[in-house]
Formats: sequence, C-alpha cells, structure tokens
Amino acid sequence: MIETELHRPTLRVLDILESVSAADEGLTLTEIAAAIGASKSTIFPVIKSLVSRKYVHLNAKSLRYSPGVACLALAGASTERTGWVRLVTEEMQRVVAVCDEVCQLGILDGENVLYIGKVESRKAVRLVSHVGKRLPAAAAALGKAMIHEFSDERIAAMYPDGLPAITPFSITSFAELRRHLDAVRDKGYAVDDRELNEETRCYAVPLRHHGTIVAALSVSLPVFRATGEKTARIIDTLFEAQASIERLFASSDEVDLFDGAVSV
Repeated sequence: MIETELHRPTLRVLDILESVSAADEGLTLTEIAAAIGASKSTIFPVIKSLVSRKYVHLNAKSLRYSPGVACLALAGASTERTGWVRLVTEEMQRVVAVCDEVCQLGILDGENVLYIGKVESRKAVRLVSHVGKRLPAAAAALGKAMIHEFSDERIAAMYPDGLPAITPFSITSFAELRRHLDAVRDKGYAVDDRELNEETRCYAVPLRHHGTIVAALSVSLPVFRATGEKTARIIDTLFEAQASIERLFASSDEVDLFDGAVSV
C-alpha cells in the first residue's frame, strides 16, 4: 500500500510517537516539529491530546516529551498476546541464565534493527540499545545476522548516503561489510565488535521461520569480559537457543505474525 492511500492525520500521530520514542532524552515541541516536518501549531493539539491520554509524557522542567505510561501498557499487552515473542522471551531467559549477560531480540525495520525484546543479566553493562530503539542494521550484530543474505545492491540501496560511522570501529566500507556478512554465512553467527558502543561486543544468530529469516537473537557484553572461553560459551548457547526457538516457530500456529519477515 502506498502512503498516499493512508490516513494522514493518523500517520502524523504515529510520526510523533515514533519520534519521541527514538530520542533517549525526549524532544521539545520544536524538535518534534522539525523531526516530522510539520509546524508547531499543527502538532501541538495532537501532542496535547496524547499527553492527556498518557501516551506522551511532558517533563514540566525540561519541557521535553517522551513516551508515556500508556505506551508501556500497550507494549506489555502486545508482548503477552504475541505468542512467538513470549516463547522467545522464555528462551532468552535461559540464555541469560547460562551466559549471565544481556540477551536481546530484534527484527529488521527498513535499514534499521528494531529492538523488541530484552532480558537483563545480573551484571551491569551499558548498551546504546533498548526495547523500541532503532539502530543501523549494518553496524549491529542483530542486523548483520538478518541481512547477511542480501545482495550488495540491496544493501547499497538501504544506505544511499553510505554506511553510518557510529564509533571509530564502525564499518564504513561496503566491501568490508560484505566480508563480515559472508563470515556470518560461513560461521552461522554475526559479530558487532565495538561498532555501536566502544565498550561492548555483541554476538547474534538469525532466527528462521520455514527457512525465512524473521528475527535475530543476541548476547552483548563488555569487551573486558569477552574472553575466549566466555565467547565460546555465548556462541554455543546462542546456537542452542536458535535451534530451540526455530522448533517453536515450526510448531506455531501464529504464522501471520511473521509479516515482517526478512526477504532476500
């Protein structure tokens, strides 16, 4: 469906919600207007209504808007009723129990990874990602796991302005990215080595439903904890989780929930 066939006022509400969700510290009215390409006078009544219904929260001191508690309620209800996410979360908890590191679940959303699940560990680790966050797929282990079968042409079309340099370790060459993606095909897992955060390393495996990649699962940890022994345990545990989750997918009746599947 082309966007001209969609309801523009509804799209504006969604644009507002997505813009404030993507900003870690919230956005001012001026920043929201700039982000979605609308005037402040046009969007203010919409935002006022969203604040009233608690879908958006206004910080009275900073005058910044951020997602409200009603968004949390919707997200919780969606997770509870989305059977495959619930099943994957149970497996993620087992991964964390074995590795004692944070485990995340992501799907592909255009050129980005959309983080849709996270299970924390007992050990502290600072991540740039969180549930609801979008980050460039080319820089994330989750993203590489999902796009490794894409053609060079398709990947170039995803990043017409070039690959984003988020840290000094980010891959900015399409040729180098292809070598990394080929390694995913050969080894079965993807690696983000300080490409999103200079202090962390991440390993991820793709998740398939009837042969099609629909999501990816990862474990992240600080570089100083990424010893050879720890890394081997993480990769083995991810492979075990991958096999278990894909068996669950194969037996799931909720095939319609995979409409965001990654196609080559």
